[in-house]
Amino acid sequence: RRLDAGGGIENSAWSPDGRRVAIGERFTSKAARVFDAETGKLLHKLDGFPSDVRVAWSPDGRRLLTASGGDLVLWDAQT
Repeated sequence: RRLDAGGGIENSAWSPDGRRVAIGERFTSKAARVFDAETGKLLHKLDGFPSDVRVAWSPDGRRLLTASGGDLVLWDAQT
């Protein structure tokens, strides 16, 4: 399955349950995207970051950490 990352990929991470994939982007898009791993559907797009974005899931899969330009943000991955 091909996922539309939109820009250059900085990194990617599978959710602990394997149902979602998060992608941190670089270059012009500077966004994070979360996809349904089975369907490839875009579930969330987080943008407005100051620089390249890196992503990581919490061990329970309930939160997604984004890191960009020295800022760390914990997102509720359930909403």
